[in-house]
Amino acid sequence: MSKKKSNAIPENPRYTNINKLLEQHKHEQVERSGEQQESQYGKGLTICLVKFMEHAMDLSSQVAALKKMQNEHPEMFEGSTEPMAVNMWANAASDHLFDIEVPRGSSWDEIRKKVKELQEKGLNMGHGDGLGQRKYTVEDAHSLIKSAMDIALMVDEKIGLSPDIGNY
Repeated sequence: MSKKKSNAIPENPRYTNINKLLEQHKHEQVERSGEQQESQYGKGLTICLVKFMEHAMDLSSQVAALKKMQNEHPEMFEGSTEPMAVNMWANAASDHLFDIEVPRGSSWDEIRKKVKELQEKGLNMGHGDGLGQRKYTVEDAHSLIKSAMDIALMVDEKIGLSPDIGNY
């Protein structure tokens, strides 16, 4: 019987809580279904990247909506609404990074490293430091989106395509 490799992020004191969150997520999946079968937010590499990127368009509308609310009801907000909007976006978008995975084999090591970085940063922004300890910016969110795009390009190149991100 082969032992399944853990999706846990390598030990790094900064991400200890994220490793706990990943383990809790796996445990909740087993509790829901009796066995780990179905992912709540998607599983795989390209599926998780696509589902994460589906949220990219929501970022600017969330920033604008909270800014509008602040203008209409300034008494409800203290300071900039941008960090709150970014956290709301990251909380939803990073859910799709829980079960992101990369094929085994050393030829996938570079992509695996980039995916782990995206997973660490995304989950930390949406479920870790982003929950009040750190004020993330739209630029931080754009950095995650760019990382996901870079990974998608790397996957296309890996499978023998000549990707072109296009102009629009």
